[in-house]
Amino acid sequence: MQTIFYMSLKVKRIFYLSVLSFLIIMNIGVYTAYAYNDDGDMGCVWENPTSVEYKYTSDTSSDWRNIHAESVVKWNNATSKINMSYDYNLSTPNTFGVFQENSNTLGRAFVYCKNFGTSDYISSADAGLNETSLGQPGTSGTYDDSDRITVAMHEHGHFLGLGHSDYYAVMRDPYVDAISAPTSDDLAGINSLYP
Repeated sequence: MQTIFYMSLKVKRIFYLSVLSFLIIMNIGVYTAYAYNDDGDMGCVWENPTSVEYKYTSDTSSDWRNIHAESVVKWNNATSKINMSYDYNLSTPNTFGVFQENSNTLGRAFVYCKNFGTSDYISSADAGLNETSLGQPGTSGTYDDSDRITVAMHEHGHFLGLGHSDYYAVMRDPYVDAISAPTSDDLAGINSLYP
């Protein structure tokens, strides 16, 4: 009787170790794109993601334009699936800019989706940074330029169609700390949207 009980514990231990090993292997081998989110306006995609143009709002200073531009370079360098570029003709409806608001809101993005046939495509999008909360570029305080660029990357991620992530990523919400480039989670989100 005691031998059966011991074997039963041994079998249980092997079973639990097997299940745990399987779960670990599956977690390593299969990566879920947590930055992808199809709630509301998130999950829409650009019809031609390698040619997304933007312009700056007229009240966006050259310092803030540089913050936006740094973010664009980081996104463009992270993946060949998307390419954002400045529209020198200023004919695009897509804008990057700033806004002033006394709040904890660091940035905002608006994505406008339209259903064209069987797909939801982004018809236009805007991304803005709260210069009241973030302070001026080139200054340090609560936030410095690396924080400002991270916030811009976050808003530009929405501009590309990404939602929030619970993981260490540019798309993490709430904001935690400066991240130097889109992470594997952010890129998994892009790969989900633009296979």
